[in-house]
Amino acid sequence: VALVLGILTFLFSLIPMGPPLVWLPATAWLVWQGEYGMAIFLGIWGMFIISGVDNVLKPYLISRGGNLPLVIVLLGVFGGLLAFGFIGLFIGPTLLAVAYSLLTDWVGSERARPR
Repeated sequence: VALVLGILTFLFSLIPMGPPLVWLPATAWLVWQGEYGMAIFLGIWGMFIISGVDNVLKPYLISRGGNLPLVIVLLGVFGGLLAFGFIGLFIGPTLLAVAYSLLTDWVGSERARPR
């Protein structure tokens, strides 16, 4: 059962808000079975570890591919997901990367130009 839940969590993590689609029903099933302690544990584990790692690890790995600050990538991922859905996972960081590059070049050119 644990292997199946792990594989499902991996597959559902490819879509926004996917992992809760696995651990929330599992938590509800534990409550229905009367396993309140394990249900509380799984709910906390799912909320902070499974979903938390998913929301932090993706932007971190995206930022390692370029020379962007992690905060820019985090804002791009979350903003993109909120604005555009799944495709925003790619559009958001890209738009912020372009804006960040243009801003740093613009600020750098202002300093280089004599007045």
